[in-house]
Amino acid sequence: MLSQLEILSVRVGPYIVGMNLREVREVSRFTALHPLPKVPPFVLGMVNLRGEIWTLLDMKRILLKEPSSVRSGEDKLLVTRYPSKRVAFLVEEILDILELGAGELKPLRKEGPGREAFLGEIYYRNRILPVLNLGGLISQDMENLAKIPFQDFLE
Repeated sequence: MLSQLEILSVRVGPYIVGMNLREVREVSRFTALHPLPKVPPFVLGMVNLRGEIWTLLDMKRILLKEPSSVRSGEDKLLVTRYPSKRVAFLVEEILDILELGAGELKPLRKEGPGREAFLGEIYYRNRILPVLNLGGLISQDMENLAKIPFQDFLE
């Protein structure tokens, strides 16, 4: 039996990135944000999802070092499955869920700092799509996360 991997593809700025669907608990609409003082720029604040408080991180700021223009009702929240770290990511658009067969996820072709935040890459819509490792991304030290040149892995 072939092992399958489901990849959720999302738009972050001009780029499309993927992530393992098993790392995503749910996708929700962005509604209200409660800003926090003295946090790194990629921490947008806290959100309340059905009585649970989650830290909201700006995926665009993390990957591209550019702030998102937060649009209530239009942007999407990707809520992660990591109960020890209640983290959600703000993304601009949900695109597809892709089912990959064994061997379709390839190792990254590029080396460098931040590589551990990626599972690999796939061929998607006539381009190479980097696939994020959300667990690897949120396990980074906060100060370090702001400095890693993730955009080097995007196409």
